[in-house]
Amino acid sequence: MSADLGMLAAILSVAVLLFVTEWVRVDVVAILVLVFLALTGLVGPEEALAGFSNSAVVTVWAVFILSGGLMRTGVANLLGQWVLRLAGDGETRLLVLIMIVAAVLSAFMNNVGVAALLLPVVMDIARRTGRSPGRLLMPLAYACLMGGSLTLIGTPPNLLVNEALLQAGLPGFRLFDFTLPGLAINAAGITAVVVLRRFLLPARDGAGTAATSTDLGHFYGLEERLQRVRVPADSPLAGKTIAESQIGTALELTVIGIWRNGRNMLAPHIDTVIVAGDELLVSGPRRHLRAFVAPDYLAVLAEPVVETTLAQLADRVVVARVEEGSRLVGQTVPAAGFRDRLGLNVLALWRHGERVTARLVDSPLRAGDRLVLHGEPDRIAAAAGAGLAVEGSGADVAYRLESHLIQASVPADSPLVGQTLAESRFGDAFDLTVLALDRDGEITLDPGSTLPLAAGDRLIIQGEPAALSSLEAMRSLSPLPSAGFALPTIQSDAVGLMEVMLSPHSQLGGQTLRELSFRAKYDLSVLAIWRAGRAYQENLPDMPLRFGDALLVFGQREKLLILGREPDFLVLTEDATEPPRSERAPIAAIIMAITVLAVLLGVAPLSIAALAASAAMVRPGVSRWRRHIASSTGKRCF
Repeated sequence: MSADLGMLAAILSVAVLLFVTEWVRVDVVAILVLVFLALTGLVGPEEALAGFSNSAVVTVWAVFILSGGLMRTGVANLLGQWVLRLAGDGETRLLVLIMIVAAVLSAFMNNVGVAALLLPVVMDIARRTGRSPGRLLMPLAYACLMGGSLTLIGTPPNLLVNEALLQAGLPGFRLFDFTLPGLAINAAGITAVVVLRRFLLPARDGAGTAATSTDLGHFYGLEERLQRVRVPADSPLAGKTIAESQIGTALELTVIGIWRNGRNMLAPHIDTVIVAGDELLVSGPRRHLRAFVAPDYLAVLAEPVVETTLAQLADRVVVARVEEGSRLVGQTVPAAGFRDRLGLNVLALWRHGERVTARLVDSPLRAGDRLVLHGEPDRIAAAAGAGLAVEGSGADVAYRLESHLIQASVPADSPLVGQTLAESRFGDAFDLTVLALDRDGEITLDPGSTLPLAAGDRLIIQGEPAALSSLEAMRSLSPLPSAGFALPTIQSDAVGLMEVMLSPHSQLGGQTLRELSFRAKYDLSVLAIWRAGRAYQENLPDMPLRFGDALLVFGQREKLLILGREPDFLVLTEDATEPPRSERAPIAAIIMAITVLAVLLGVAPLSIAALAASAAMVRPGVSRWRRHIASSTGKRCF
């Protein structure tokens, strides 16, 4: 094997590995292959960039815009829905028609675009018929792929092969030269799916039985999580905004409505001020509300911590600086894994000589930040390898441990009895850290998450006074019977539910809703996440998103439509998709018909006809260059 051939094989092997593992985005891998081929001298600079002037590349680009025009005006959607209405409830007929519609559309449109177009339609059909979405979505995906074999413009490989023939001086393919073998491929594929569906398709994965957003709520078990609480006149929550109240962060409750003066305000903004006498309609775990509003949850003691215990705690406190280039930069304390991975408690954060009083879970770290850490000496020593430089004791930054300590006892009737600190969510909910436990005079430092609490235990807690007042504020809430608050009550013409999933082009996989600042960015609430056949309703802000996750989102319908236009998400609820510009549909249909006729009659080559058609789509406002170039790459264009 020559050196050039070996180098080429190595580049291709690495590219294939990156494509398969998706460690690097596919578009970046493609550019890197081009760059390395040029740097190694395997191709010249002109040859490396020649593909950007290739007519096949231009044609593929133009077809994306044509597809966008057909989608934006609703031409393809109307055709798909009209044909799918003929299917009825029979599964065989349903599968055949879904696959035929998807294949026909994919013959003239980008297959990813067709799948995105028909996805909400097929999901609603699955709910109406009570079938597993997988039994319909898998055939849809197969048909979108097979449909590209029906025409020359159906899939980019057809265009690339045609261009290679032309460059070699051979006759190229015509628009429908692929149709006969393509029909055979599609017929065989549809037959195989229909005949073997019992063995190939999932039997059931929890599909809902209706198409409305109300029934989506039933599907996710939302109605079981609706609760009402009243804000008494003397409650510390009165006068605070929803964000300041920490109802969401402390209790994992989402305020989805406020009943005030006989009027129900649905989907209130996080800056809405809570007023004494308000009745809050919230969604979240009932056990959290029952636990934290219990009168005997925790009894705060006024007596100070004894000197010997204070000395033991001080020996475990140090100050560490976040170094330049540390992996911790940009991460919050929970995301960095201080407690779970390093076994350390972060007691305080100092920045530019001042103590940061915001919740640590919401404060991304910066280089130069100083953290007051508490933990065992060997754990502290290990922190140096995590991008931290240990500088000394807490006194070095004017941090006095005793001024931030609280003593509290566990009453006999407390819901904390029998729970570990991790199970109780006590520390995470209120940004408090239990440093020690006093049980019958025996001190346990850093009790961790394995020791169940017992009646009479004394807890030595570190935290800001504001955190303790948040706990007291939660205890002031008065739970009310939730009867009479059904799902239709939380929806209106302006407010509703929507189901979305991550787009195949999304870069959000592995990130959490907290890291994305989803609530603040979109002004929408995620009420549940569907994953692997079940609905997850707790710890949603810190659950890393995965491809295939479906999110149940609640909020103003105009905000839902904005989210539906984001390239990172695909809408699964048909009635929540952006309405098509149907007044432009005849123009889009005429443009597409003229393009096909021009190619068939030999009036213009395919690349020129497609380019002219894409310009015509944009000129009258049928499509949008930025929108559909972005959708073809999975990214926004600015």
